[in-house]
Amino acid sequence: MISFANAVNEPLKKLIDTFTFKSGFKSDKKVLLLADKTEDIQSGFDIYVVPFGTKINETGKVVTYSLSNNNADVVSINIQNHSQSKSFEIMTNSGMGRAFINNKNNVSVENVLMCASVFYALGMDLFNILDVLNGFLK
Repeated sequence: MISFANAVNEPLKKLIDTFTFKSGFKSDKKVLLLADKTEDIQSGFDIYVVPFGTKINETGKVVTYSLSNNNADVVSINIQNHSQSKSFEIMTNSGMGRAFINNKNNVSVENVLMCASVFYALGMDLFNILDVLNGFLK
């Protein structure tokens, strides 16, 4: 079950729902996704997916993401804007791969990064994540 903090936007929720449906991925772990490190953190989750630098005092697993800091668990790098699309790499400790977003999808790099971070935190392989994302965003 994926829960969202208040700052998580509707396009991100839709992206995560679409990813869940397309991938068929299921998990019984409770995940909290924070989009803003100034938000109050709720207790009782197995996994916390938070922006790099967020102070967290919970007992669950913490996975960080960042658009710029290579010390995060999941990082986007080499963001490139093309005439019809954007491309960038997602980097984790298990590898790195390229994501593509067709501009007609109206999805931000940050939302794709947060979506990938949630499923990476749940144990999905980065290359499977990219395969699913690129399958419906490219």
